[in-house]
Amino acid sequence: MKVVIIDDDKLVSMSLKMILENGTDIEVAAVGEDGREAVSLYKKYSPDILLLDIRMQYMTGLEAARNVLAQEQFAQDGGEGTVASWRNTATIRNVHPNTTVAFRMNNLSGSASDLTLYAYGADGKLVKVAPELWSITDETGAAATELTDGVLYELRVTVADGGDFDLSETEKEIKLSVVLGK
Repeated sequence: MKVVIIDDDKLVSMSLKMILENGTDIEVAAVGEDGREAVSLYKKYSPDILLLDIRMQYMTGLEAARNVLAQEQFAQDGGEGTVASWRNTATIRNVHPNTTVAFRMNNLSGSASDLTLYAYGADGKLVKVAPELWSITDETGAAATELTDGVLYELRVTVADGGDFDLSETEKEIKLSVVLGK
């Protein structure tokens, strides 16, 4: 059994490593110090168990666990690269034929041009959304090109009632489920 240990206290992580490897069939593949390392070490080693401290610098253990699970789902559903946001789903009723749906999010960073928007199709698989159908804006509505973690942005997606990304079978209702990748 392969384990990755993540704890910002080296004494704790080394003690856990010694306990786990002492006379067992457990292999500690890697030891990391924060949530960001947890995500990258999980990708690198694909452990059977990811042992996480809850309170750590940069990203908590809970956030790291959510990122690992989101990445797994993203890849299984056909996404390419790394997941950059949580899956966002909305149902809008009494829509016009073409409607813009806005999702507010604050966990984005880097260049907006490096992001790709994916939407779930009726088959449950991810499909790339054409760049002209979506944008990221700041709180004033201006296009955002450089994104900073912790700043609130709006992801705006134009979707047609009954179109490729409309998951609802009801007329004048749109159900949209999207995720950003990079």
